[in-house]
Amino acid sequence: MKSRHPLLRQGGKFLIVGTSNAIVDFGILNILIALTGFHTGIMFAVIKGFSSFCAMVNSYVWNKLWTFNTRERRSILEAVEFFLVSTGGMLINVLVATTIVSVFEPPFSMSPALWANIATLLAITVAVSWNFIGYKFIVFKK
Repeated sequence: MKSRHPLLRQGGKFLIVGTSNAIVDFGILNILIALTGFHTGIMFAVIKGFSSFCAMVNSYVWNKLWTFNTRERRSILEAVEFFLVSTGGMLINVLVATTIVSVFEPPFSMSPALWANIATLLAITVAVSWNFIGYKFIVFKK
């Protein structure tokens, strides 16, 4: 059954995939914060970059197969385009989160780890628009 609002349906799928990406990102980030104790500065940026990369791999699989339903193998170009768009989103994500935790003190006597999670949530929010537009019009265009 075809939806009368395919963009809304696709946007809903993108949000579901985005939620799974956030779970991957937050899960790995929190495991690494717990293991290393890094919650600010350059080492936070490194572990945030790694957790974002893991979410990017999750994103590629689910957005390709489900959100944008492009099961045919276009070429290596699709993976390169995805990598470039996602790297832009990942840089936005890491830069926003790292700036927040490095420039602003945690408010209300909040723990640094909780502050890092809030910064990550804000950063993901900023990067989502970039990713959706890039995936829809560059990577998975039909």
